[in-house]
Amino acid sequence: MIPVSRIVSSLRYSLRDMQGLNVSDFELIEAINQASALLYGRLAEKFIHTALKKTLLVVDEDGQTTLPSDFVSVHRVGMGEEGYAVPESYRPDEAGTYRIAGNNFYAPEGSYSFEYYYLPQRVTSLTDRLDVPLSLSPYIEQISAAMLSKDLSTAEQLAQLCCNVQAGGEISHLENTGPVEILGGML
Repeated sequence: MIPVSRIVSSLRYSLRDMQGLNVSDFELIEAINQASALLYGRLAEKFIHTALKKTLLVVDEDGQTTLPSDFVSVHRVGMGEEGYAVPESYRPDEAGTYRIAGNNFYAPEGSYSFEYYYLPQRVTSLTDRLDVPLSLSPYIEQISAAMLSKDLSTAEQLAQLCCNVQAGGEISHLENTGPVEILGGML
């Protein structure tokens, strides 16, 4: 998590407005919120695990529960030892199926391990912490600066650049193996 005061200080330094004469803290904080929403929206679109969270959903006898407030899209739904549930286009009545409609998760009664892509909670003051890994701080700062100057094309390019950089971090790097061993082929 990144302290909002750190991002605001960095933005003020890049704007050469350390005294806050030209841009208020509120404007900077709103730019940070817009930047994190843009970045995490793009990370979710590309299924990059940096924007992934996990929680436990408990479905009652009605067969439904409310999704987390920061939910964007589902990654997978686990059922413990039984494997993973599959999405269903209609109200799921069979074990191992689920449906998401609006803010609700529908499935047979039970507990589900819910992995989903999320948007960070909005921040409102300098004492808040942005729910973003510290490694994304340079991207958040640059995208916030672009948002502040209303340069949406640069903000979009920076978000795409971050997605490209983050995408490679999910691949395991195995030592001393060739394509035959990795791809499962035979010699």
